[in-house]
Amino acid sequence: MFPKPRIAVITGPTASGKSALALEVAKALGAEIISADSMQVYRGMDIGTAKPTLKERALVPHHLIDVAEITENYNAGRFRLEAARAIEEITARGNPCLVVGGTILYIKILLEGLLEGPARDENARASLETLWDGGEKAALYEELAGCDPALAERLHPNDRTRIIRGLEVFRSTGQRLSELQRDHGFGGSDYEALIYAVTLPRALLYERINQRTAHMIKSGWIEEVRRLLKSGADPKSPPMQAIGYREIVNHLAAGGASGLLEEEIAKATRHFAKRQETWLKKMGAVSVSPGNADRVLRELKKFLQME
Repeated sequence: MFPKPRIAVITGPTASGKSALALEVAKALGAEIISADSMQVYRGMDIGTAKPTLKERALVPHHLIDVAEITENYNAGRFRLEAARAIEEITARGNPCLVVGGTILYIKILLEGLLEGPARDENARASLETLWDGGEKAALYEELAGCDPALAERLHPNDRTRIIRGLEVFRSTGQRLSELQRDHGFGGSDYEALIYAVTLPRALLYERINQRTAHMIKSGWIEEVRRLLKSGADPKSPPMQAIGYREIVNHLAAGGASGLLEEEIAKATRHFAKRQETWLKKMGAVSVSPGNADRVLRELKKFLQME
């Protein structure tokens, strides 16, 4: 029986410094990076996703960045297939592989498998989408919290796609999607993985989020969103409902008069980072600070059998 490929995962809350740490480690190891970020896959979403620069991508090969148009529906299933293909190619070249990003669902699915779930109920979905688009999203989130509280707890109240899917499953089958996910037998991972979670004191993390939000807006984030909308992006699509993009879409729809935009984005990002921290505690990841590159490098050389 062939041994499983060994991969390293570097994750952590948004703005924690995981990308900088991963870049430093990857350069030292001669590794290639697979992005596990559900928004960096989209072309044109650069500033608000903190996408690695062209210079950084020239230093270390990056995969699964700019692989989809803003009009496409990129999902976890596609990520798993494309990430697995990239791991196979990187391994065949004899290079170490680092999976880096903060989309915990993508990392979990890559390592544990994908729950197919019940078939789509188009009638239930259409009804829910009509209600959501008609201004009933708060009521739908409350309904999900009542019928599947475990799922609702994991989701942001503006997560249109997953809230509708959870309600669709419950309305059509009477089953809680969270329970189906919990009981799903993944059958073991295809990889031997060492997972690091970059952590910071909460106050410092929030300060970094605030500073990064201000920097992104000054760097042209609003103009980026305006350009995406002009190129045909649906303002209600999943990528345009990502944190920050959603607030800017609403800001532009209101005529750009809000003076609270920066704080609204920072607040939503802080809440998201807090949820990421909760998810990461359940993953059994090794906690490291963003300045722990030497330690991570030393441990990964041993894990990847490079010594």
